[in-house]
Amino acid sequence: MAVRNLMGKLERSVMEVLWRAGGSQTVGQIHSSLAVERELAYNTVLTVLRRLAGKTLVAQDRDGRAHRYRACLLYTSDAADEGLGV
Repeated sequence: MAVRNLMGKLERSVMEVLWRAGGSQTVGQIHSSLAVERELAYNTVLTVLRRLAGKTLVAQDRDGRAHRYRACLLYTSDAADEGLGV
């Protein structure tokens, strides 16, 4: 199965934020990055991250009371060819 079939458009946008960040991000940080381009609710971003975690495309790390998310799928030129480019 192609990688692009695993993710919808919003999921790819979230992954692009994580790839650009190069490390873990909180939901708030990801939401702020995405809010520049489109209007999204915080809970929508949280739901997308949970779905990506369920697909094992992102990992969720506890940071006190919050969670930080990081990409498990590395950005490669193959990912870009599949429509996952940064």
